[in-house]
Amino acid sequence: MAGLSKTKSDSLPAHNLTRNPKDLPIWATDNAGFIGICRQNYYGTQYTDVSSGFWSTFNQIGSSTYGGNTDTWYTILNIANATKPIIIGGVLSKYANHSGNPVVTTEFTIDGIVTEVVHTQTSNLKGRTWIGFINNEGISKGGGGYTGKGLRFMSGATNSGDPIGQYGYVELEQQAAIEDPMDVYTRGWGPLLYAEHSVMIRQKQSHLYNDSYYYQHGATWRYLLA
Repeated sequence: MAGLSKTKSDSLPAHNLTRNPKDLPIWATDNAGFIGICRQNYYGTQYTDVSSGFWSTFNQIGSSTYGGNTDTWYTILNIANATKPIIIGGVLSKYANHSGNPVVTTEFTIDGIVTEVVHTQTSNLKGRTWIGFINNEGISKGGGGYTGKGLRFMSGATNSGDPIGQYGYVELEQQAAIEDPMDVYTRGWGPLLYAEHSVMIRQKQSHLYNDSYYYQHGATWRYLLA
């Protein structure tokens, strides 16, 4: 129509980017400490998601916030009028740990378009929810010194009562690692969420557990060159 100008381009700069938050995979844990992040200059060991080191490292590649009220919106990320595009690696929820079926609701506003992602954990999964790419290429040492590697069967336990992928998300019962969105982007992994000028991410949860770092949640993100 005459008189209207486009505020964003239709094309994306890479194959592993999406504008639709519902394209991002969903993961769930049934306990604390199943989400990790690599410690800087510490021989490749990891911090877990209920430690101060985890969140201080997380904030180097993203943003986080804290709060203990249920069914209350918390703003995790809010960028407006950016002069460079933004990539979002993923969103990590707070810790639920409830005998019911905890509901995590995440609202994404990407360049003015609002999308709500609602995830209900089953009764066997009462930990955190991660929306986005995660490195779950696991290595496990079993009895008798055996070592196993894999993606699928390292992501769920046979005694959990939740077959892998049955509910449209993947269960994590071995530790998986959050990566820097720029590393994910340059390796062609993903998908990652793409915003050209603005992004706001809010989240609320029906049930919460404990205190301290169990109440922390956040999103990983980076700017791209304009």
